[in-house]
Amino acid sequence: VHIVEELAEACISEDATTILVVGKNGLLRLLAQDLTVRWERRMEQRLAAAALESLGRSLIVSDAKGGVTLLSARGRPLWTISSPKPLLHLTFIPSRRQVVASADFGLAGSLDDKGAWIWKDAPITNVGDLSITGDGATVLLACYSEGLHRYGDDGRSLGRLPTAQPCRHVAQSYSGDRILVAGLNPELVLLNRDGTELARRALDCPVTGLALSALGDTAVVSLASGTIMKWKITSKRSPNRGRETGSSAT
Repeated sequence: VHIVEELAEACISEDATTILVVGKNGLLRLLAQDLTVRWERRMEQRLAAAALESLGRSLIVSDAKGGVTLLSARGRPLWTISSPKPLLHLTFIPSRRQVVASADFGLAGSLDDKGAWIWKDAPITNVGDLSITGDGATVLLACYSEGLHRYGDDGRSLGRLPTAQPCRHVAQSYSGDRILVAGLNPELVLLNRDGTELARRALDCPVTGLALSALGDTAVVSLASGTIMKWKITSKRSPNRGRETGSSAT
C-alpha cells in the first residue's frame, strides 16, 4: 500500500492479521495481513494517537482537540468523548475491555468500553511514554527526570522507580518482571520490577522507540539514525557483574 500523508501512528494486532495506519491529517486505514485496504475513514480533527485491540476487534483514536473515539473493526464509531487534555498515549489492556491513556502532562487514567473514566490522575510531570502489563495490573509512565511513575489497575499509586537518566521510553514484559527504558542519552537499561538494574547497553545515537516481547527475552529498538536493532536477552550470569546480559543483532 502506498501512503503519502504524514503518519501519526501504526499498529498491528497480536495475530498479525489486522494493521491500523493513522495519518495525522485524520485519515484512518485498516489493512489486512497482505496490506490490502479493508476500509478508510477520515476523522474531522488532526489525530494525535491510536491503539488497536490485541485481536483487531476495535480501535481507538485521539485528536489534537481532546476528542477520543472508539471504532469497531468495520470502522463504525461506537462512542466519542471529550478529554480534558489531548491524549498522546493509548493502549488496550489485552485481558480486559479497557484502555489506558495519558496526555503529555497532567492527565493519566483508564477508560472502560463505554468511554467512562474508571480512574483518572493528574501527575505533575511530563510523560514521554506509557506501558502496561498484560493483565493491566501495573501501569508505567516514563516521566523524564521523575523516572517511572507506577499505578495499579484501580489508579492507586504504586510509587516511583527512579532511573539513572531522564526516562523517555519504556516497555515491559507481559508479567512486568522486566522493564526496558531509554532516555535522552544513547543507551538502553534493563530493570526488574523493583527497579534494580539488570543490564545496560551503550548505543551510537538516541533511541526513538522500543518494544519488549511478552516474555521479556527479546527487545527491538529504533534509533535516531534510522537503524532498527534487535537484542536477545538471556539470563546468563556475567562473572564480573553477576547479572543478566544480552546479545545483540542488527
